[in-house]
Amino acid sequence: MLVEVDGADAPAALAAVLRARRRGRAPVVLDPSWPPAVRAAAERSLHAVRPAEGSLGAFSSGSSRRPRLVLRSWASWEASHPPFCALTGIGPGSTVLVTGPLSASLHLYGAVHAVDVGATLVLAQLDDRRPWDVVHVVPAGLDRLLAGPLDLAGRTAVCAGDALPPSLAARAADRGLRVVAYYGATELSFVAAAEGTGSLRPFRGVEVEVRDGTVWARSPYLCTEVLGDPPLRRDSEGFATVEDLGELAADGSLRVLGRADEAVTTGGATVHVEAVEVALRGAPGVTDVAVVGTPHAALGQLLAAVVEAAGSLPPPARRLLRDRAAAAVAPAAVPRRWYVVPALPRTPAGKVARGDVRRGLAEGTLGAQPLA
Repeated sequence: MLVEVDGADAPAALAAVLRARRRGRAPVVLDPSWPPAVRAAAERSLHAVRPAEGSLGAFSSGSSRRPRLVLRSWASWEASHPPFCALTGIGPGSTVLVTGPLSASLHLYGAVHAVDVGATLVLAQLDDRRPWDVVHVVPAGLDRLLAGPLDLAGRTAVCAGDALPPSLAARAADRGLRVVAYYGATELSFVAAAEGTGSLRPFRGVEVEVRDGTVWARSPYLCTEVLGDPPLRRDSEGFATVEDLGELAADGSLRVLGRADEAVTTGGATVHVEAVEVALRGAPGVTDVAVVGTPHAALGQLLAAVVEAAGSLPPPARRLLRDRAAAAVAPAAVPRRWYVVPALPRTPAGKVARGDVRRGLAEGTLGAQPLA
């Protein structure tokens, strides 16, 4: 049976998850921040399945979707432990800081992996003063870490959940912080990984194919079942996809362009918004950015860039943003509307919630100010 675990208390949630695993039950961590309607939908998914013994449940909500229950075997995670140790250097002598909610699978995996390999686990916020030598963060968390005074030399940041801008990886290198970034999904687990400013390459044990621009993966780490819409696409050869778009180079490196349903069509051109966001992140004064489509009578949609900044951006910084976009992407992908907000809405895992950004712009509830 599935065991519902409240994620409000991270240490207690982790203890409940590990206890359920020992007893052969299937635990899943619910997010305490979900609105009542979303939580009710998640609970209905829980009650609709009979998972096999040795299963683990996690919810995948992405940045704009309602939660989908993803079931996997514990063995699928445990099989990835040795290559993950080799990639990150985590072992019995490590002290690992996990900063995000365990309801997000990337944080839950980081905590379970640390326990399983005998590392010392710290479940705390990023500004916690306890010592650590490895931290699990999303890119926005890495940016905050680099903005602080902490001596980062000789430490490692494991970064996932969003594309890592090269400028952010370069800043980490300047501070002596080793960065390991990986691309994956709750449904697929690990797909590809990179160190520093290097390119993503298939994670050990993973076969990656790009078919008609869509990334497919086959590995021992895939989930067993997904409940919710849309269902996980699989083929007869054991490959699966979450509909991310990408390009596979001749040398085997992978470039991920973003989710197909996050593409925006403007004036007949299709724009993958993650590529635009990566070009804009890291600009002076910018904490993060979201690019979304906004309605336009003639072109269908116009690209809007919503910039998160702690204060007002001076004119030189605004010009630099536009120059960055113009230099990095095709003309059709340069945002035509620009806004600034003190804080972007985020998912519990720390990713920008594009759906909330889009709705907030349309309804005027985002608090966005036009960036002249």
